[in-house]
Amino acid sequence: MKRDNGSGCLGFFVLICFAIGLIYTGIDNWIHSDEIEAKEKQKKQEFVDFWKQSNINFFSKFKCNSSLSYDESKSIKIDKFYIFDTNQDYECNIKDFHQTKINFKKSDLFNFIAEEIKNANVLIWVKQVPGEQVGSYGDGSRAIRLNAEINFINISENTIYKKITVPCIGEPQKEIYKKGYTSPSKNFYFGSLPYDNISEVIKKEIEN
Repeated sequence: MKRDNGSGCLGFFVLICFAIGLIYTGIDNWIHSDEIEAKEKQKKQEFVDFWKQSNINFFSKFKCNSSLSYDESKSIKIDKFYIFDTNQDYECNIKDFHQTKINFKKSDLFNFIAEEIKNANVLIWVKQVPGEQVGSYGDGSRAIRLNAEINFINISENTIYKKITVPCIGEPQKEIYKKGYTSPSKNFYFGSLPYDNISEVIKKEIEN
């Protein structure tokens, strides 16, 4: 009886190719290690330049909802504010935060914006939260507009002293496409932050 060594040879060939691939990858990484390290350092520095180190330090200890209480008696006049926003779904991590665009019509109001939280007495957190249902689809799924919940936080007291909600802008998608007819209905959220309206709310708080 003859032995069939074809499968054995094929397995050995695959193993050799795999080993060569590992060796090549290792050599390539070794050759370009300085370049890779330089890119990582540049990326980290760009992150620090964008957010500022003091803000990164602040947000590393910021516990979002778990550490914030709500107390209207802690209301204060805005001397300087720092603003950021989050999507509907987010982790309490600066990498999930965004610097909010402000569209003041009066140029002098921009003097109230602090680049670093340490120079502000009010932190403004704009959260995208579910609003009201504005429509539905054939399968029973719901179109729900997001709202921008503007939270004014007294930094020294770590307390939210005011919440103002404005609807996000945009229209829901006209149709939805699902992979299967048996897929359950769900909520479809839509809307972009209304920067002009957010800016107007902040303006009124400053001038109040």
